[in-house]
Amino acid sequence: HRRRRRPLPRTDEVVGLSGNAHIAQTTFLNVDLEVRGANDLLPLIAALASDKILLHHKPSYFASFEVSQTFKTPEDCIAAFVDLVERLPASAREPWDYADARAFNIGIQAGGEPKSVAYSISSALLSRVAQLGASVEVTVYGV
Repeated sequence: HRRRRRPLPRTDEVVGLSGNAHIAQTTFLNVDLEVRGANDLLPLIAALASDKILLHHKPSYFASFEVSQTFKTPEDCIAAFVDLVERLPASAREPWDYADARAFNIGIQAGGEPKSVAYSISSALLSRVAQLGASVEVTVYGV
């Protein structure tokens, strides 16, 4: 996950702001779409890179994408990706369908506050993700 914001302070760093203490917040960062396959992914890369940001790829068998806009929730970000994948032309959908792994990887930056944070993914969206043969993963970055 590429972080778009400046680094958050560690939880043990207390920063004085007008006399008030501030502790780093747990924050949703973004979702990366990661695709791995033995077959050529270049048609898929070309189709998705036109609307999303291509983070990196290894020749023909791995690609990681990030949305080009900011979303407040993992649900909204994954839904944007799913909409795009569902509309792929046949030439790009074939490498998707034959990929070995497809994952929507949610990035979370851990912080000291609040004590807990919950991000939900609706059953309707999970159903769409499953129909695409994809999984949902979560990566938590420590403080």
